[in-house]
Amino acid sequence: MASKNCVVDRMKFLLINVPIRLTTAPNAFPTGLAIIAQVLLDNGHDVEVIDANAERLDLGQTLDRIKASDAEAVGLSGLVSTYRYQLELTAGIKAARPDLLLISGGGCATSVPELMMAHMPVDILVLGEGEHTIRELADALSKKAKIDAVAGLMYREGDELKRTAPRKAEDDLDVFPIPAYGLFPTEIYVKNMIWREQGPSMNIISSRGCPMDCRFCYNLFGQRSYRRRSAELIIEEVRLLKEDSGVEYFAFVDDNLTVRKDHLEAVCTALAAENITWGCHGRVDTAKDDRLEIMAKSGCDWLGFGV
Repeated sequence: MASKNCVVDRMKFLLINVPIRLTTAPNAFPTGLAIIAQVLLDNGHDVEVIDANAERLDLGQTLDRIKASDAEAVGLSGLVSTYRYQLELTAGIKAARPDLLLISGGGCATSVPELMMAHMPVDILVLGEGEHTIRELADALSKKAKIDAVAGLMYREGDELKRTAPRKAEDDLDVFPIPAYGLFPTEIYVKNMIWREQGPSMNIISSRGCPMDCRFCYNLFGQRSYRRRSAELIIEEVRLLKEDSGVEYFAFVDDNLTVRKDHLEAVCTALAAENITWGCHGRVDTAKDDRLEIMAKSGCDWLGFGV
């Protein structure tokens, strides 16, 4: 399915971060897409980025950028709220550049894959966590090999939809790289404050999933799939953002940072030495006095609950 001009073992990918919440300034850096970008780079591929969300590009502007690109594959990512934009964008891409392979992932593709395939000219969907999947998919495409052995995909084969085996979630989050901040207009996200007046800020994540089973919550990673990054890797990312982008405030957008006391204490101990302020999401029944105390001492000044 790769382009006929594809260089064996190497491809050029164009990753697009589609707009969300156009009524507010862009303040949520696309962490997942930036990790995917770094995975592709680490595996020898070329990566170009169009951050239509940060730059507030309309459909025409985004399509103009795509037409000017020499990429062989386009990768989209977005929540379900980006469905309409992806619908219009993919139709525009196929009309203007039918040679481009269209790949979509993220919350929208994972949540409603059949709907997307029925209404969008997307070639391949990446379902669930995409880091290992995109690495294997890019390797197969660059070799012009079949992709049916790559877990976590839905794709077209003629008029038929094919779905490969589900991708098991990665237990060790430290195997994933730090996001490729340098490929994105990170400065736009840094200047747009996340939760309140807190100065240069950035969203960051220390875990994936949540072990709880709240009825109102849509758990993208699946229930009972809670996994954590090491405090050492989190601090490496914090220091990178402080030094390269002047970030002073860190917004941990984990589903529930307070759920595991041992993880929370490790993160707080590491953050206490960084002279920063930070906030996070939690859950009311995990807001114990001893946890709140260590959080406050390490610089936490904002805690949001789902009620």
